[in-house]
Amino acid sequence: MTLDFECARRHQVRCSPHVFASDGREWANPGVEATWHGAYGTGFPTITRDDPNAWEHSCAPPTN
Repeated sequence: MTLDFECARRHQVRCSPHVFASDGREWANPGVEATWHGAYGTGFPTITRDDPNAWEHSCAPPTN
């Protein structure tokens, strides 16, 4: 667990899933919005929005 924590901290992972593209783009938990109940780390999340199409938009090539 300590190695996982260090890896996540080093790569600035904010949540799971946190998606990183090879071109430098990133998305923290794409398509999901949630609220947190209770103290952080001891409470629990409630998903308030889930967009299954977010992955399709996130993985599309960047528009320049």
